[in-house]
Amino acid sequence: MIFNWGGNSTYGGERGKYNIINNYYKPGPATVKTYNRILNPWAPFGQYYLSGNVLVGNQKVTANNWLGVQGQKDEALGIAKIDTPLKTLSIHVQTAEDAYQAVLQKAGANIYRDPVDLRTLNDVATGTAKEGSEHNGIIDSQKDVGGWPDLKSLPAPLDTDHDGIPDAWEKQHGLSPNDPTDGAAIQPDKQYTNLEVYLNSLVKE
Repeated sequence: MIFNWGGNSTYGGERGKYNIINNYYKPGPATVKTYNRILNPWAPFGQYYLSGNVLVGNQKVTANNWLGVQGQKDEALGIAKIDTPLKTLSIHVQTAEDAYQAVLQKAGANIYRDPVDLRTLNDVATGTAKEGSEHNGIIDSQKDVGGWPDLKSLPAPLDTDHDGIPDAWEKQHGLSPNDPTDGAAIQPDKQYTNLEVYLNSLVKE
């Protein structure tokens, strides 16, 4: 999900190979000259597969993504376009609209959203960002938004062995609250350390 870009949203990529799929481009107050563009490749061109990208406010580009592509100095784009997606590892792909809604519902730097998260997400949802010296949502300093936010913390849960995993969670999952090495251990049936499994459990699917 890309919102309120200034000069460019997706650009460059010389000699690379890319699948650009199901992104949600939402112009904002700072998007003055490139609101109809989703990709600006530069020569020597790479190869790009475009599909399912949404450009808010432009049904033509949403229907045909290549109408939203402008090459460097308007050079011919035929060599950059590919019609078949590049082979990659199997991944779950959301629609652009689903990705946008997921950002509004789940994005943020913390488990609990702080004032920066809330301000940014409000700008995205309303499309009416006004922060910054030019009142277009682009800030140059924390002073543009009233300074750093006052972040609050909660008491840390008991962690006897100081491995980063609370005792209660370790007991619940068959670990020892007195073994500082099991936090970094990897279970045979998992690809993550126990600490990573614990941290991932804090975030809802």
